[in-house]
Amino acid sequence: MADWRSQTTRFLRRVAKTLPPDSLMRTGLSKVWTNVLDATGKYVTVTINDQPWRLLNQYRKFSSTYEPIAFRLWSRLIRPGDTVWDVGANIGLYTMAAAQHVGSEGHVLSWEPTPETFSILSAHVSVNTTAGRCRLVQQAISDIDGELTFNIQADSSSNRIGGQASRVDAVNVKVRTLDHWINQETRPPQVVKIDIEGAEVLAFKGMNRLLSEIRPILLVAIHPQFMSDYGLGAETITKVLEEHEYASFDSEGRAAKPEQYNEYLLIPNERVAEAVEYFAG
Repeated sequence: MADWRSQTTRFLRRVAKTLPPDSLMRTGLSKVWTNVLDATGKYVTVTINDQPWRLLNQYRKFSSTYEPIAFRLWSRLIRPGDTVWDVGANIGLYTMAAAQHVGSEGHVLSWEPTPETFSILSAHVSVNTTAGRCRLVQQAISDIDGELTFNIQADSSSNRIGGQASRVDAVNVKVRTLDHWINQETRPPQVVKIDIEGAEVLAFKGMNRLLSEIRPILLVAIHPQFMSDYGLGAETITKVLEEHEYASFDSEGRAAKPEQYNEYLLIPNERVAEAVEYFAG
């Protein structure tokens, strides 16, 4: 049976693009369709980077080309049967994509500390039939094992440990190091994604064993504009990588220190030759 709600949503998005952003007709159509969706179901199919996902109605306007370069890298890094860690899973797009790529024999472990976002993550993973391959943890990753304040921003674009700009709420959350999780999990990761709004600089201080013993490939979003909240700079990450003999590449495949705002692929020196296949095409 055709998903009439999703088909109509796609049609209305095409219509909306022909109207001025502040058009009364556009605003009116959006309000009416929001009411129809909420009255007839919770989820709508949204195509993101050519992949259809069932998302909560509130995400029906999600960009169809969300972080395309990083997503392409993500899909090339993961092999069937892999164990993948997603640090800062947000609403679940990377987690769900990883669950597809690892297949029935693989496993995905994901962390998201924000209570509301964790609820959304759980719903998306469940409805997209990948839940059996995923373990979701409502915690943050940092450089200590304990509890810290997690600040939720007004626009939800940069929720993170610490930080004050546009803060509207703060909750205490459990935090653990990635090295802590090595002891908890029987399957070490082959691939790790980290996107935690500046707190990646803390995560790197708590992953020495992960880098020295497990040596996964990492896809990391670097946010130097937030690192001053922790009294640290991006050079802290560069130093850790040098100590553990990791090479770093920017999103275009160029060798680059991970000290500017960008996504970076971090590869053990002994596996640098593999970078060619990840950035090909």
